[in-house]
Amino acid sequence: MASYDLLYGLVAIAIVFALSTIYLFARGKRSQVNALGVWGILTFTYKEAIRTKWVLIFGVIFFLLAVDIPDLYLSAAGNLPPEYLKQNISDLLSVAFPLIPLLPLPVGAVSIVDERESGTLQYLLSNPVTKGEFFIGRAVGILLATTTVIIIGFGAAAMVSFTTGISNYYSVIMIMLFATMLNAVMVGIALIVSEFSKRKATAMGLGLMVWFVLAVVSSLDQLVVSVNLRAGAEAALTLVLLDPIETARDLTIYGAGLGAQEQSIASLVGLHVWRNNVYPFTFLSVVVWIVVTFAIGYLVFRHQDAA
Repeated sequence: MASYDLLYGLVAIAIVFALSTIYLFARGKRSQVNALGVWGILTFTYKEAIRTKWVLIFGVIFFLLAVDIPDLYLSAAGNLPPEYLKQNISDLLSVAFPLIPLLPLPVGAVSIVDERESGTLQYLLSNPVTKGEFFIGRAVGILLATTTVIIIGFGAAAMVSFTTGISNYYSVIMIMLFATMLNAVMVGIALIVSEFSKRKATAMGLGLMVWFVLAVVSSLDQLVVSVNLRAGAEAALTLVLLDPIETARDLTIYGAGLGAQEQSIASLVGLHVWRNNVYPFTFLSVVVWIVVTFAIGYLVFRHQDAA
């Protein structure tokens, strides 16, 4: 039972944040949600994000990382086994996980502060659009835009490697699912950064700093070993779960059937503590990250001044 205490704590945190957010949203909204206003903000945000060169560049980067051009060339020249690309594309996709936050963080980090700095936010909220409706439209628009890039980049790489081998697509589809979950966490964090920033340039810098910190921390193996030896496996697992990149990467290892060579010490700690339940519990941990970050983002935005 002790190994489930951490899970119960995560679920309790998610429930508290979710219920608080739903209650405040329901209390603060009108009798009818302005669906047209939400849709307008969502579509505008989506189109604006998709046209951003940063987003398009990362679509290409994800594709190139997954395909691995040198291996593709060697395979075409007949210097690699016929099944090499098919057997290794899932492992290559997992390598891209530390880079995924670089897609939503810069885009989301400037999304609210830019509107506030230009005065657009104050104008929009003076119309029949509440803060909750604006936040939903903005958050979902960024989420859909960045998710589209991930799906296109990873999907195109899978098509190049697998062609018509439909049965091979399962692992790639699962990786895309977990990548979009990590992307959602980063969108939530980016919105929080945007809300606390006073200037667009500051928000961009903070977004990149968040990525740098998470990218450095996501290599947890040595630290996890030390914590495990001094405080036990549950303390080490707690440390892993505090890093969304490592948690999402471990989820990919458990859920997409990656090879044993992809397992890190952090993922082995999860297996040790949660055993046969490691996949659903890790999945739930990432869901908690999504719920908490978006809930904090909404709660902060709700109590901020539009100017």
